[in-house]
Amino acid sequence: YHTVLTTLKKIKKITDPHQRAHYQFLKTDAKMWVKKDYDDAIFEYNQLLQETNDRNEIYAVLATCELGIVYSLKQDLEKSAFYFKKLPGLMKKLDLDQYIFWSLSLFANLSEFYLNIDHQVGKCQDLLTEALHFAKKNNSPFFVDSFYLLSAEALYAKNGEWTAEAIDDLTKSCVFAEFLDDKLELAKAQKHLDQINKQ
Repeated sequence: YHTVLTTLKKIKKITDPHQRAHYQFLKTDAKMWVKKDYDDAIFEYNQLLQETNDRNEIYAVLATCELGIVYSLKQDLEKSAFYFKKLPGLMKKLDLDQYIFWSLSLFANLSEFYLNIDHQVGKCQDLLTEALHFAKKNNSPFFVDSFYLLSAEALYAKNGEWTAEAIDDLTKSCVFAEFLDDKLELAKAQKHLDQINKQ
């Protein structure tokens, strides 16, 4: 995120509305994760939504998702749910294949919402199936470690135990996390596997 902010400082003027929204989203997102100033992030994401004429603009959809994330970080789950519940409808209006990385990011965040905030395991599992199909179709490994980790956790939530299928998904999560050098997801999956091995 520090690198993103340093790079964005080199940009002096943007006239294209789509690229202006892209710039504003990246700047707001990076600042939020660096400074942890969630109130400032809420203002800037809302500013992006106000300044975006096309509600189907990918960066407006991403800003909506990030508002859901920010409110969950602030432990305001009702407001978080308000934004996350808008995402399925917004995603249906997007050409997801045009924005592979961002689409996979939306799948990951919405799946996590269904599992951990909305507690709808079935919806989470259905979305993860769609997300993995989308990733395979587009030959993209991005977020696949997250999808398998969430799938394992959803299976655990559904069955009340670590089934063979859930353990298989944890292992897949570790493999993809190592490939992507995603230390955060690797640590989460490995923690579950370590606890299973101690039983």
